[in-house]
Amino acid sequence: MEQDRFENAEKNFRTDEKELLETMKPILSDFFVCELSETENALLMRLANGQVFSLTLKEV
Repeated sequence: MEQDRFENAEKNFRTDEKELLETMKPILSDFFVCELSETENALLMRLANGQVFSLTLKEV
């Protein structure tokens, strides 16, 4: 019975781009020395060496 509940939760879990970016922020800050900022649909990542990356997600 409990196994059925876990399988249903796994199949029915939904997220969106913004929520997924929010989930990724702490992970990125654990692995990189950087400043993170958000735009409307992207996460800007500024590394200590001056490189800047824009991370965008889009559901396909």
